[in-house]
Amino acid sequence: MSDQLFGGSYGAPGIRATKETQENTFYFGRWEDQRKFTGLIDGAARDTGNAGDTSVLRAGLIMGRVTSSNKLKQWDPTATDGTEEPLGLLGLSVNTQTDGSKQHR
Repeated sequence: MSDQLFGGSYGAPGIRATKETQENTFYFGRWEDQRKFTGLIDGAARDTGNAGDTSVLRAGLIMGRVTSSNKLKQWDPTATDGTEEPLGLLGLSVNTQTDGSKQHR
């Protein structure tokens, strides 16, 4: 909110375009008690619930692991590639495209 109201080099108040939105962020329990893990996010992962750019994966997105490549993608309960098993929630927002091409993150 402060970025929208007091942005710019001199902190002049005013409404600016929203840089990023988060409609839902899910955490269970206390943040410091969360079990964290790392992994490579597949560049083909998409956040179909994102009303804007689906290549931007929002924080709180349920992730699954593709068995053959060991990469993370969005959870898909109807898939048969390993992503039908929920692995965890994405902690931070991630953009899976750079200059119009898919990038693993």
